Amino acid sequence: VRLTRGKMSKANFGTALENIVSLNLNDAAFVPGSAMLNEKYASELGRMVEALKAEESTLKLTYNTQSDLSGSERNRLSELADQIQDLWEAYGGDYDLNIEKTTIRLTGPKANHIGEGE
Repeated sequence: VRLTRGKMSKANFGTALENIVSLNLNDAAFVPGSAMLNEKYASELGRMVEALKAEESTLKLTYNTQSDLSGSERNRLSELADQIQDLWEAYGGDYDLNIEKTTIRLTGPKANHIGEGE
């Protein structure tokens, strides 16, 4: 739309409300040196997929890590997204599940407290 002073302009646009399910993980959620979730977290994936089936949603995966993402750690989020997508299909998900992936590298003194008490 080109706006000119003194002229009437009209713009039409649409919006949609979307349900977003966030899953925030850190290094403690994975088997050390592996891209596999530990048993505690892996056992909950089925429940999460059932919750996603209840309402059309976008899944937002966030991986908080203190490492420089070398080796197998670099693939953790992608492999987890693939595993969730496979579960989604196995559970008969009735819409295309959108999975957003974000990796955050933590630095500083507060980063040392991530995962404590779990």
